[in-house]
Amino acid sequence: MLDRKPDIIIFQLGGRNDNFRSGREMLQTIEFYEKYSPVKVSPVPNRIATLWISKYSNKIGIRQTSFEIEVPSFLLNVNPNTVAYLNDLNKLVVQVAAGQSAAVVLPSSLMDWSCMVTASRRDVNCRIERLGSDDSKVIIETTSYQPIEIEKIVLNRVL
Repeated sequence: MLDRKPDIIIFQLGGRNDNFRSGREMLQTIEFYEKYSPVKVSPVPNRIATLWISKYSNKIGIRQTSFEIEVPSFLLNVNPNTVAYLNDLNKLVVQVAAGQSAAVVLPSSLMDWSCMVTASRRDVNCRIERLGSDDSKVIIETTSYQPIEIEKIVLNRVL
């Protein structure tokens, strides 16, 4: 199944695990977790499904060049309570508010990079933390008590 490189994998009605053999086998491989990220999505109110999204899919995933990295908001899912949804503009977004954050871990040292956020309002902060020698965590936060919708983050190499 993974050889076909699907952009999205959905197990049994959007659950996180699968009872079918093919799903159980995928969930037991390191390759699966390296390539796919569990994304909680609320397609309708009061219903949450888990979609496994290909992290680096050309169509929906992280887009990267030597000078820019663009991360769609639904992959800001380090916090297990983060849920993506379609906003009024039919964009798949996540929310942040005071006391909450959204984050993604990237397999790169991003110390010489700047971070910009595409959001419904401007009062959001983006910071980068180094994790060990090779990974970085990009964190989106706000002091606003009103939820702010995050569409994407763009990291640019500082020259």
